[in-house]
Amino acid sequence: MKDNINIKDEAIAETALQLGLTYDEVESVIESGHEYLAKIISRGNLETMRFPYFGVFKPKPYRVWALSNPELAKLAKQRLINPRE
Repeated sequence: MKDNINIKDEAIAETALQLGLTYDEVESVIESGHEYLAKIISRGNLETMRFPYFGVFKPKPYRVWALSNPELAKLAKQRLINPRE
């Protein structure tokens, strides 16, 4: 896991250098996408999201249906907690 952090730090530092920005500015731009994604998911809105130069992400219809069904959502949550049951 530590290697992933180092790679991320290096990528942010290199991007900041190339663009003439500070490390904190580049990091805030990168993290804002993650924060937005977390906000959308926490509200329960499973909508299509587009990240420029990265791609379009849209939920699969079955997963939206399964998560909106309380019994299936409960089962999925239990399996995430105890995957062998």
